[in-house]
Amino acid sequence: MSHQDFSAQATRLLSRALAAERAGASAASALETLHARIGLTLTRLTGPDGWNALLLRVRRETSKTATTRAPSAASRETEADDDLRPLVAVAEILGRLVGPTLAMQILDQACRDPDETPEGGHHG
Repeated sequence: MSHQDFSAQATRLLSRALAAERAGASAASALETLHARIGLTLTRLTGPDGWNALLLRVRRETSKTATTRAPSAASRETEADDDLRPLVAVAEILGRLVGPTLAMQILDQACRDPDETPEGGHHG
């Protein structure tokens, strides 16, 4: 799976999860819930230090991208995509670290039920 394909697949998954959360909550609350679900799952799998390291790497990479990318009206993303950008960045880095298949399984599990650890994970 190419990086672009993985990114698009992760964006679709996260967009669906966000839409489902928004059905019963405000937009801000839904986004916060989705962030928390993914953070909880990845903390369980990687430990707090692993999750914090992943967030630090996301911040570094997104700040580099933001300084090199010039926004244009033609390439402007929707508000939902903008809201999901940090989670998509987490997904992309996770995909590079563990492979796209396992990364999608982890994200899918986190979006569905964060109280269940994906196969191979541990409760830390």
